[in-house]
Amino acid sequence: MVKSERRSLWKIIELVTQVIIFQVAIYLLGVILGNEFSVIGLVGRFLPINYFVILYAVVFVVPPFIGFVMNRLTKKTLKIMMALLVLLFSLLPTIFFSVFYGLVYLISASD
Repeated sequence: MVKSERRSLWKIIELVTQVIIFQVAIYLLGVILGNEFSVIGLVGRFLPINYFVILYAVVFVVPPFIGFVMNRLTKKTLKIMMALLVLLFSLLPTIFFSVFYGLVYLISASD
């Protein structure tokens, strides 16, 4: 299944560095074009608080652990786990989504 469990953190460091450079450059360009400069605003640009960076880091770091677990499961246990994951991430959200919006529709229609 999963052969490689090694990851290089340089990819995450490169991405964070690029995001910081672009955030600072866009901030400074805004200051040049007339926006107000503040030290707090500039320092805030050095923190890569960006959902893409966070999700990329998680997606980059987690798969080796998933591979580690999957390589050690029996076929029967793997099938059970896959069935539970399908139930958890596919069927349950669909059911709860339908029920929730059905209730919202009924409540809003009664007004």
